[in-house]
Order: sequence, then structure tokens, then C-alpha cells
Amino acid sequence: MQANTIHEITRSNTKRKQHEKSDAGELEKEITNMTQQQPNVEFFTTRAKLEARREQTVDVLIRITPPALNFNNSSRPDLNLSLVLDRSGSMEGEKMLRAREAAMFCVDQMLVTDRLSVVTFDDHIDVLFPSEPVTNKQAM
Repeated sequence: MQANTIHEITRSNTKRKQHEKSDAGELEKEITNMTQQQPNVEFFTTRAKLEARREQTVDVLIRITPPALNFNNSSRPDLNLSLVLDRSGSMEGEKMLRAREAAMFCVDQMLVTDRLSVVTFDDHIDVLFPSEPVTNKQAM
């Protein structure tokens, strides 16, 4: 009886290891495919020119466009995204509206298999909610 149980455990462990190797191989292929494609990164400023050798404060909008989807393998790894929002006085008005719109857009693009956390800061840091599955986008 004990020999049978040991044989079953060994067979179960072998199957699990084969499955893990298969999963690891698939993940490696996905990562290789993703890293071979480059996103498009654009920088926008409110100033057309900047002065050389002079300290300046410049607002910059960075737009990152991901590579086109490969429809042969449309799956993607699950995301664990943290949105960090500045709620200080410098973000009043239009800037805060744009930041909120961008955050809502990000949440709208997430899948139920993804995870999201949100942190806000000014002179204090607050975790609005820790990383949790994106199951109710409206509540987030």
C-alpha cells in the first residue's frame, strides 16, 4: 500500500513539473515576443524652445503608445498596475481633470484578471486601495 502511494506521489510530481516547464516555456515565448516590439514614446512640452545652461521648470506630457497587437497570440500577461496621483495645489484645475481622465482611461482598458492599486499624495501619502483584482471598474 505504501509503495503504491509513493509511486502515485512521484507520478503526480512528475506531471506537475512537466506542466510547470510547459507554462514557463510559454511565458518565456510571450516575454520574448513582447520585448522584441518597441513602444512609441513621444514627449510634449508647453514651450517650443528651452534655454541652454539655465535651470528651468517644464511641464512635460509623455505619451507611450504600445506596439500593435499580434493577433496570432492575442493573450497578454496579467497586469498589476499602481496609479499614483498628485493631488497637491499645483495640480488644481485642468491638470487634475486630465490626470483623472487618464486614470479612468487606464482602468477602462484593464481586464478582470488584472490588479490595480491607487495612491494619492500631496504633503501626505494615502493608499486609496491596495492591489486588488479589477472586478468592479465603476467602484474603482
